[in-house]
Amino acid sequence: MPFSPDSLPPLDRALALLQQGRRAEAEPLFRQALALEPTNLAAAYSLTVLLLQLDRLEEALEQAQIGTRNHPTCAPLWHVLGQIWQRLGRPTDALAAYDQALVHDPTCVDVLINSSALLHEQRQYKEALLRLHRAVEADPSRDLAWANYGILLSEFKQTLHAIHAFEQLVLRNPDYPFGLGLLTFERLHLCDWRDFSWLSEQIISGVRAGRKTCKTLAFMALSDDAGDVRRCTEIYTAHQHPHRFPPLWRGETYSHARLRVAYVSPDFRDHPVGHLLAGVLEGHDHTRVETYGISLGENDGSRHHQRIVAALDHFYEVLDKTPAQIAALIRSLDIDVAVDLAGYTAGSRTDIFLHRPAPVQVNYLGYAGTMGLPCYDFILADAQVIPPNARHHYSEQVFALPHCYLPVASGCPPAVPLPRAAYGLPDQAFVFCAFGHDYKIHPEIFRIWMKLLQAIPGSVLWLMSRHETTIANLRQAAHHHQIDPARLVFASRVPRIEDHLARYQVADLFLDPWPYGSHTTSADALMVGLPVITYQGGAFHSRVASSLLTTLGLPELITHSFEEYFTLACKLAKDRNRLATYRQRLQAIHPPSLLSGRRFAASLEEAFAAMLADRLPRHPALERFMLTANASGPATSSSQPAPAFILPSENPNRPVEHDSRVSRSSPRLVIVVPIYKPTLNLLEQFSLDQLKQTALHRTITFVGPRHLDVSYYRFRYPEFGIRLYDDRYFASIQGYNHLLLDPDFYAGFDSADFVLIHQTDALLLHDDLDQWMHMGYDYVGAPWPGGLEILLQFGRYARHGGLQVKAYVGNGGFSLRSIRGTRHVLVELGEMRDYWIRSNSSEDLFFGFAGTISNAFRLPNQMVAARFALELEPQKFFDLHDGTIPTGCHAWWKHDLEFWKGIIIKVAEKRDSAGIKNPAPTPGF
Repeated sequence: MPFSPDSLPPLDRALALLQQGRRAEAEPLFRQALALEPTNLAAAYSLTVLLLQLDRLEEALEQAQIGTRNHPTCAPLWHVLGQIWQRLGRPTDALAAYDQALVHDPTCVDVLINSSALLHEQRQYKEALLRLHRAVEADPSRDLAWANYGILLSEFKQTLHAIHAFEQLVLRNPDYPFGLGLLTFERLHLCDWRDFSWLSEQIISGVRAGRKTCKTLAFMALSDDAGDVRRCTEIYTAHQHPHRFPPLWRGETYSHARLRVAYVSPDFRDHPVGHLLAGVLEGHDHTRVETYGISLGENDGSRHHQRIVAALDHFYEVLDKTPAQIAALIRSLDIDVAVDLAGYTAGSRTDIFLHRPAPVQVNYLGYAGTMGLPCYDFILADAQVIPPNARHHYSEQVFALPHCYLPVASGCPPAVPLPRAAYGLPDQAFVFCAFGHDYKIHPEIFRIWMKLLQAIPGSVLWLMSRHETTIANLRQAAHHHQIDPARLVFASRVPRIEDHLARYQVADLFLDPWPYGSHTTSADALMVGLPVITYQGGAFHSRVASSLLTTLGLPELITHSFEEYFTLACKLAKDRNRLATYRQRLQAIHPPSLLSGRRFAASLEEAFAAMLADRLPRHPALERFMLTANASGPATSSSQPAPAFILPSENPNRPVEHDSRVSRSSPRLVIVVPIYKPTLNLLEQFSLDQLKQTALHRTITFVGPRHLDVSYYRFRYPEFGIRLYDDRYFASIQGYNHLLLDPDFYAGFDSADFVLIHQTDALLLHDDLDQWMHMGYDYVGAPWPGGLEILLQFGRYARHGGLQVKAYVGNGGFSLRSIRGTRHVLVELGEMRDYWIRSNSSEDLFFGFAGTISNAFRLPNQMVAARFALELEPQKFFDLHDGTIPTGCHAWWKHDLEFWKGIIIKVAEKRDSAGIKNPAPTPGF
């Protein structure tokens, strides 16, 4: 008789079907087998596993409980019962079941691994680690056990043991997901650079090939390529977050009176994120924004934690809750904007955001890179860390603040520094300082640091010690570079941040590492007056110091290659006077209002409102937000919710802010030259000839009165366009002011994003205008030394004795103006504009004061503006910038002609050396 599967007993048929993946057919046969033999172990176990795989947890639980009663010494049944309890969210019962499994099979590796993970979730870290140790001893061939063991050892800062675990893992399985990265990153924590070049090449080439070679944070320590970082992130997220959940927010519009913003973080404590955020949270305007803290971490009882809790309207500790429960809490609070302050750093809970609990979800501050997940709508950055031409490397829509995205720590002034000897530093030596995480010391940047020690006799490198092995490895590396290891000085940890900040003051120059630059550390150094030099890379994490330096008016300390970095550091080390000037400049702008407190918080508030408007333009809270802004005076903003430096993503399904100023990588510019007489004098001709030569490929347009004879201009400057307006606009200064305060004047240049007003007595000295257009300012003009002050006593400013305002930037004779921002502020401050026209006040003063009154209209500070243009006291600002020639100037023959003679000659010499013919001889010099 031929063999037939149907002739097999039910259990055998069920097992055969299960092997073929035919679960639905196998289930009734398992039940039939149990009906025939209720205590059959194979049938009981198999049916329980099948039900668990089908996610029928209640049925699986019932079967598992029957099975363990019938077979109380069967470790596999207790193991599957533990898995079921764990899936049902019953960790105590799950651990009890796992423990029973281990009673009957102490070396069951699967139970040891699973129970270790659960113990870790329950913060029973020591027992979790011990179980993994038992697992690798029981079966050294289990890759998962070695991987988890290494990860947990790393969390415990047991770096040497973690390295051993990852070495065992990679030895057994070089292709284990992210194994090479785990090993390399852990070695970097000890500055252990064995096989570094080979490992780094394998990881980077693997990412480019789509392989799982490295997690995201570790990859940032190896590469500054934004495209590679995004590829790495997407590989990681596809592995780590394969599941998507039904959204908790489904398009509802809330009716609460204030914007509700939830900050989600494990770091509301004595931690860099806590230090940076405390002052900003204290600066929020609680009449406009209702703030919520969702704490994922431990309460460390520190003053930083207390400051944060006190600054927030509501505070929730949710460490013991699951991501789904936390997401449900956020949704129940009707949060408008949920801000993830952790990203892929320790203690983060990304799954919260995968549940979509809020209309707007933002990646900000704690993680300097893209999250690579569609649940994050925006990444909050600035135009320096994510320039417009790099936004396609970020999965989120880029929202750029008008200043550095990184707030600075406030409320912790540095202590008085001790003498150098107390820190182990030589009294007279030049001290290079590089406090930061050990893993950020890339071998290539260390090589440059050693070259600096060779080039500057007697100098020392001051580092932060974390591990005796790290110190030994760095000293050995110094010896390899023929540097006396004693020239590396290591600072120990101090309990108070004030004492840590004090140490920066005895150093001479801070060296930013590469490719993963210092963020909080660079900010700390700059805030206490220590100059920082940086090598600016291509990705967010390698551009933060650049952003800080740009905002603080010191972009000359940014370099773009190892050679530039080394050369600049050498020059500074040999020029103590120049370094002293930088210290003075940093101290002069402290505290930096753009980077802390209310001013920074106002920028965030405007950003969050703009994001919400982008997602839900009819949200009722937005109208109330703007009404509150208008009612609360100069510290708040405007009638429009979008300060709008939103850079659109490449995602065609994401709504895009239609902002022509920022939607292209190269903003368009028209240079406007006002004219009012038939010919120009010699000096004016020189100015315009200089413009013609310097702005070779720019659009340049004369604007003048309708009845002006323009034949001279057509003949001499045939490349320039001409636009003519009503004569009254050019008959007097008052008429000209009226024209430049008319929104329709700027609307007439609708093909451009910016206008450069260039009077005939201005000079364009060199063309770096593209850079200025990317910096996020609405108006840039020469500074007014000492500032100009006015008392506004009209309309809404007539109350309470008027409003005293002061402006430091805005001279209009050579000024760059965003068309969108300028038109917006002229409408927003229409009452003030009308007053200005009636009182015949200067148009550039209007824009200078507008930058003080409206947070939506962005001007640079004096030091930044002085890099763009000079007019009054040019020598003073020129010296403050160490002789850097500005982009341009105004009224150059009216204020300090001798000074400008020297500058014009330098520009001419530079042209000559570059083989560029000057447009006209220098007039009378």
